[in-house]
Amino acid sequence: MTGVRDLLARCMVRSGLARPLSAIHTGLFHEVKVLAYHRVVPKLDEQSFAYDLELLSAWQEEFDWQVGFLASNYEVITSRDLAGLIDTGAPIPRRALIITFDDGYRDNHDVALPILRRHNVPAVMFVSTGYIGSDVTFWFDRLAYDLLRTPSKRLQLGQEGDVVDLAGDIGSRRVAAARARACAAALRRRDGHRLGRRARGG
Repeated sequence: MTGVRDLLARCMVRSGLARPLSAIHTGLFHEVKVLAYHRVVPKLDEQSFAYDLELLSAWQEEFDWQVGFLASNYEVITSRDLAGLIDTGAPIPRRALIITFDDGYRDNHDVALPILRRHNVPAVMFVSTGYIGSDVTFWFDRLAYDLLRTPSKRLQLGQEGDVVDLAGDIGSRRVAAARARACAAALRRRDGHRLGRRARGG
C-alpha cells in the first residue's frame, strides 16, 4: 500500500520541498484540490482481505498521517463551503482542498471519522443510500468475493469474451477479479445506454 508514491511523498515532506512546490503549483493554477477516498481500514494481511484491494485507499495509520499533513499544509473545506464562497464572490483560499469518500462504507464512520475529528478536519461523504439498513453488498465487492473463493478454474467474460484463468494463487485471482469487474462495468454501461435509447424511442 505504501509503495513508491508514499515514499516519495514522505521524502518531499522531510526535505522541506513539499511546501514550496505546492505553492508554485497553486500560484500558477489556483485550483481547489479534491482527494477521493473509498475505504480506510486497520493494517491487515492483504492476502486475507475478502474484497477488492483496489478500493483500499489507505491503512488506518497512513490515513492518520495523511490527514495530519493536510491539516498542517492546506485549508480543508467542504463542497458546501466552496459553494458558499462562489455564491458570495468571496475569494477561495489559495490552498483549499476537499476530502471526499465514495460509497459510504462502514469503515468511513468507524475508522476514518474519528481520525478526521481528532485533526478537526471536515470531509464530504457520498453515501449509497439504497444500501442503508440492508445486507446487500456492492456488486463489485460481491464479484471479488466470489471469484476469490470459487472452486472454478476458469471464467468466461461475456458470451464471447476472454477466458480468465482462476487456477493460480490468490494474487492471480485478484488480477482476474479486476478484469472481470472492468468487463462487468462495461456491460452495465452498454446496457444502460441501450435502455436510455429505448426510453427515448431511439
